[in-house]
Amino acid sequence: MFFFIFIFIAWIGKPVNAACLLELSPPRVVVRFGDSLSANCTSLSDQIEGMGWESPYGGVDLTQGVTSLPFKIDSVPEWEIGPMCYTNSRDGDQCTKLLPVTVYKMPDSVSLKNLRTVEEGQQFAIECDVVNVAPARNLSIVWHRGNKNLSSQTFDESSPSPVSKSSVLTLTAHRDDDGAEIWCEAKLNLWPQEQGPPPVRSEAHTLTVLYPPTFISASDETLDFPAGKSMTLNCNATGNPLPSYHWQFPQAAQETYKNQNENYPILTRPFEFPGVYTCNASNTQGTVTKYFTVSESPYPPAFIDPLNETLELSAGEKMALNCNATGNPLPSYHWQFPQAAQETYKNQGVSHPIVTRPFEFPGVYTCTASNTQGTVTKYFTVNKPPGIGPRAIVGIVIAVLVICIFVGICCKYKR
Repeated sequence: MFFFIFIFIAWIGKPVNAACLLELSPPRVVVRFGDSLSANCTSLSDQIEGMGWESPYGGVDLTQGVTSLPFKIDSVPEWEIGPMCYTNSRDGDQCTKLLPVTVYKMPDSVSLKNLRTVEEGQQFAIECDVVNVAPARNLSIVWHRGNKNLSSQTFDESSPSPVSKSSVLTLTAHRDDDGAEIWCEAKLNLWPQEQGPPPVRSEAHTLTVLYPPTFISASDETLDFPAGKSMTLNCNATGNPLPSYHWQFPQAAQETYKNQNENYPILTRPFEFPGVYTCNASNTQGTVTKYFTVSESPYPPAFIDPLNETLELSAGEKMALNCNATGNPLPSYHWQFPQAAQETYKNQGVSHPIVTRPFEFPGVYTCTASNTQGTVTKYFTVNKPPGIGPRAIVGIVIAVLVICIFVGICCKYKR
């Protein structure tokens, strides 16, 4: 119709005025398909005879004697319309102005495809499908992971009617993405920010990334265990699937610790056996091993037997003086003998913890046990067995004489 009017006016020789003084309110319209549309056209000139709206829907015939004329469509039935306001001036000129109208439709659905479990380092693609949206030339598909925008895609589409569009996001799987939510949304860029209908969002997909175990703390550890106190060996590891654990103990500890928490990532106990404790963390993606080298904490010597001892010499029999002591590092020993025994026993086992021999000399035998943490001393008092003194000898002689006299008297009497 607009083309017909233009030809008609050109045919009758009445030119269209290039300097149109028309104002449209609003200057452009964005309307949802099927909704109502309204606008108003106002002439800023007082030299017009009338005005009208040319449109296949809601057109208004030439109206005389007005400078403002409304236009309305109750339900927009087409995807592309171009209402035009026109005025006829008294000098025969015509002024026209087109009202820009964008008819839109939000998508029927937005969904994700190609969802699957991936392995770390693997490249994978997820597809976002947007169904029946218009106009696609104003469509943006935006990808999100957590609170981060990953990418956005627009489309070069000329059709004003609804079409379906897809966007493909290609990523490389990383363990940090495991458990993250990813989604896409479709929005029409037709309004200033924060205006218009909200974007249509897909359901969120939780990414599952498989990756081998990694220890949370350092891969190998060296520890000192204090005697009698508990210590913790931490083999905790991350991984997907969650790792399983297996421990191997030093040979000396295997019988004591067998079947004790071997499948747990953390062992806590008073460790009695130094050595290398090995932990394996495994899942379907691999196995890692952690070594714990456990050593005793240094501590000063302590005697196993009582601190001091008193013993009696047994003639001709060997006797043991036991100076054995615990300590870390292992203690060294030094003996000191009584003055009378020093020449006889010099350099004989003076650095051993136990001295065994037939001792001939009474007195105090001293043993010192030493390491880097301290020194302790043990005293052995060696005594002679009880002897026969002078008085006892006199008594024995008198007793013998008495017996002899008695025997002599008895023999004489018998004769």
